[in-house]
Amino acid sequence: MRVTRIVLCLLFAAGCAEERSDYPDVREELSNTHKQLGGGMALFAATVVDGGGAKGKSGNPPHAVLDVSKEFSGQFVAPGRVKLGKQDVTFRIISASQSEENRGFRVPANGTRIIAFGDPTGSALVVYANHVFADTEANQAAIMGGRAPATGLAFQFPLFLGVLGFALAAIFLAWFRVKYGVIALAVSIALWFGYESTISTQTNIRVDLLLLLPLVLAATISVGVAAARGNRGRSGTKPRPGTPRRRDRR
Repeated sequence: MRVTRIVLCLLFAAGCAEERSDYPDVREELSNTHKQLGGGMALFAATVVDGGGAKGKSGNPPHAVLDVSKEFSGQFVAPGRVKLGKQDVTFRIISASQSEENRGFRVPANGTRIIAFGDPTGSALVVYANHVFADTEANQAAIMGGRAPATGLAFQFPLFLGVLGFALAAIFLAWFRVKYGVIALAVSIALWFGYESTISTQTNIRVDLLLLLPLVLAATISVGVAAARGNRGRSGTKPRPGTPRRRDRR
């Protein structure tokens, strides 16, 4: 009898531990500092039509039917955007460790409105079950606050090229006339501020800075050196012929 009780207690504890380890069906709050808002994954709003409540793990992904109503533009830039309307989807998890990989999850109940991150590039839309949030006005506002506005993305690449072009021009113009170099450098920095306004606040890896920082720094140094040499040249100029020299007073 004692052995039976011990076995039952162990089974009950294991069942509770498994339930506690599951990811929530839907997370209530999507913070504008959420790490996945940097633009690397598709982000869309949908309603669960069929297959809700199914449990699964990464090795046994459940399937469901979603009615996708909206895709948040600018979040996913590669080909294969999310299709609107009803479609079969696969729920998986995106994990950073083996322990997270082994955790279970549950598909939200039928009729639940969700905002989800996923991958539309395969034969079926993949929904990441550990990044599913409630479709609320607050969460949609957090999405817009956590990345650059979609209207700014169209100007991102031209602004990037403008920063590089004017910085490069400043390097050479400063040696013809310092004033032109200063103007080009000022325009480059102003364009950089505009370019930064189009970058998501959640972008962690900035490869573009490998080009921007050295070139703008080189332009700043070039303008500074040209200005310093110009000032020394003016201060050390020889008097023109016919100009009387001042005699030293003793």
